[in-house]
Amino acid sequence: MGGSIWRDNNVEASSSDRIDFDTGASVPDALTRLGGSTITVLSGLAFLKKPKGQMNKIQDTFVKGMQLRIIGYVNDTTGAGAPDTSKVWGMEAKTVITTFPQGRFGFRIDEFPAFNVRPNANRGCQMGDLKWTMLSDSKYTASFEMDLFFQANVTGLNSPTFNWDTT
Repeated sequence: MGGSIWRDNNVEASSSDRIDFDTGASVPDALTRLGGSTITVLSGLAFLKKPKGQMNKIQDTFVKGMQLRIIGYVNDTTGAGAPDTSKVWGMEAKTVITTFPQGRFGFRIDEFPAFNVRPNANRGCQMGDLKWTMLSDSKYTASFEMDLFFQANVTGLNSPTFNWDTT
């Protein structure tokens, strides 16, 4: 599975601050693989309690967000650039107020492009938790899980197509 995560640029190809997956000459190196990732569209349902009633009333408050959990692997933790790059991303600000106020991260998954995101002033992803796990008895040295949370204003949602892979 091919893909990429990058920050601070609407155009992935011109960003050097990225982690590419499953490509020959990747940035920052060719040692990172994409695993089984998940995308969750989080429903904004409100459950209104009805004491002594038979059932709670459910109110549709529309979508409350989208979460992407990226699972990846590296073959060599001392040679791969993904551990250092992801550590810096985890420690630094998740937005840039003047250029990427919604979130400074974008992502692409080649085999599942419907949810690709190119950040701009109206939409982007913020990086949440990052977890690295050292693996034993595996062809990979370590795995990581990274949570990205999509955020957009009304313009950035691009309703009704919800295409976020645009400028």
